[in-house]
Amino acid sequence: ARSRTRSRFEPSASDLPASVVEAFVQNVDAHLAKIEAAADVDHRSVVVTSPFAEVIVYTLEDAVLVSIAHLERHRLQALRVTRMPEFPGAGEEGAS
Repeated sequence: ARSRTRSRFEPSASDLPASVVEAFVQNVDAHLAKIEAAADVDHRSVVVTSPFAEVIVYTLEDAVLVSIAHLERHRLQALRVTRMPEFPGAGEEGAS
């Protein structure tokens, strides 16, 4: 089920350039590199504090799983947006 995010995590409205897709890909790559860098860490013993509420904590293992699911949600959102006719370059050859 879909749910709304808290206002502090809500993206601001703006006119985004077509380069936003490349920026998103770079951000995902950096995020995945951090996950890979922690491969030798015991993901079940490390505790992470939620960015939504300091009283909520979970294991690094759960944080990675939630993070990957969240990235997939954003990937699907980006795919939908880049296929919209209003997206810069949507009708051009080589566009998503």
